[in-house]
Amino acid sequence: ITPVEEIVKIVEMEKYLGKKFKTYSLGMKERLAIANALVNKPKILILDEPTNGLDPIGIKKIMKMISDLKDTTVIISSHMLSEIENICDTIIFINNGQIVDIKNIDKGIRKKNIMFEVDDFSKARLLIKDYCINEELEVYETDEVISKLNKELIMNNINVYRISESSNNLERDFFKMVNNND
Repeated sequence: ITPVEEIVKIVEMEKYLGKKFKTYSLGMKERLAIANALVNKPKILILDEPTNGLDPIGIKKIMKMISDLKDTTVIISSHMLSEIENICDTIIFINNGQIVDIKNIDKGIRKKNIMFEVDDFSKARLLIKDYCINEELEVYETDEVISKLNKELIMNNINVYRISESSNNLERDFFKMVNNND
């Protein structure tokens, strides 16, 4: 297999060889641009908004392709924190040209940001305050710890009405860093 054939396979473009570029979808053009960048086997690949304008299937394909790259460090500039949270090892937050934080993502330990809704807030707050990340009943923990906290609340006669999960921890963290809670 030639290096070009290998790259065509990586970007899943085998069935589009020989087709005219103008017939390519936006997602195909993105994959082709990445293929072009991979030709010289770079040690570092810098991508600016690689999923911009793509549909959910295209986003998934591009993100999988990026996460499957071997022997290449990929730097992604993106405003879509939810997309990169699952594939990055390190995330650098930049605001107005300044680095405001660097987060290392531990892929082995998956924590969730959840909020407990209960009938006795004050009592619940006293019980789980060491786990809360703010003045609410919001915690950022593993499923195991969340289950333990839920059991603790119930064992202390606190009715738990709802446990809701916040979907984007990085976005929340970014807004806290830049003091903009819009």
